[in-house]
Amino acid sequence: MYASYVKEKEGFETLMTEHGFAAYHINKIAKILDIGDFYIKPESRNGFKSTKLFNEVVDLAKKNECKKITCCVETYLQKPEASMYVVLRNKFKFSHINDGVIYFYKNI
Repeated sequence: MYASYVKEKEGFETLMTEHGFAAYHINKIAKILDIGDFYIKPESRNGFKSTKLFNEVVDLAKKNECKKITCCVETYLQKPEASMYVVLRNKFKFSHINDGVIYFYKNI
């Protein structure tokens, strides 16, 4: 149901696994895959389930000839440091900050 919701509301596609999901949008002109939402179930967070899902997103970006992946961490949500840890562990680089949101990118 969530996949249908973000597709209708924001035009995002969803990559789902048994451990979580990534909602994303591909800008084919700019060749960028933007991750809008990324979630791993709490019981799946001990290990590298998030890295595996990130790698699936990278594969999807490459398949669609994207040159960059972007994402953000909203600092006003619960435990933003956990999200930032996952982003940095997956070798994303800092882009900028705007209104409490930290933006990252990864060239592929």
